[in-house]
Amino acid sequence: MNPLKSKKHANMEKFKEQFKNLEKEDYVIYDANIIIYYCFLFEGCRILEYTRKSREITNFLIDSKTKILVPTFIIDEIERKGISEIINDYLENPSNIVGCKTIRPAQHLAMYYKIKERFSKLKEENWFEIDNYKLNSNQLNEIKTFFKSREKTKKMQKLLKKKRKHNPIPSKADLGLILFSKEKESILLTNDRDITCFSSELKEEGFSYEIINLKEDIKYI
Repeated sequence: MNPLKSKKHANMEKFKEQFKNLEKEDYVIYDANIIIYYCFLFEGCRILEYTRKSREITNFLIDSKTKILVPTFIIDEIERKGISEIINDYLENPSNIVGCKTIRPAQHLAMYYKIKERFSKLKEENWFEIDNYKLNSNQLNEIKTFFKSREKTKKMQKLLKKKRKHNPIPSKADLGLILFSKEKESILLTNDRDITCFSSELKEEGFSYEIINLKEDIKYI
């Protein structure tokens, strides 16, 4: 085998080792961004690292007969605003599109409809399951208290500064995902810092199941 190909193969195997434990799971929960990244693939455009990761992991889960589980409120979030937000972030850098110096509105629109089309097909896959989970108001209040109680900590202050916000409580969708992972006893895959920053504490205090950080826990070798 060509030495370069051999090294690339070895590195990919090491990469896969980081999420090999997922093959034992019946379900893995995805957040909105992971789903959109999976659909975010365009000819002539730079491929996002998150897209590479989400597609590699998803293909691995499909081969392992592990289903992707998503609550309905995340589906709603994707359709309401999630797709546009990620496209906006991507198009802030024109170099993401090969040979392009300026971004035209038509490019944004074309991307939006292509992702929406792929997302619609994704929802019909037999390995993609949507759960009509309803948030419990008492649990929601308890987890809000958890985040509020950490408002003055160095970790929270650093997070708030990075995200340029003042409210220590994550969005309702983020809180719902955390509680959903506990309810279903299924691993949550996310790159949302509002969730990953406190993953160990959330699990210790019984608010969540295991949380995997797509950015930090799974890295290319």
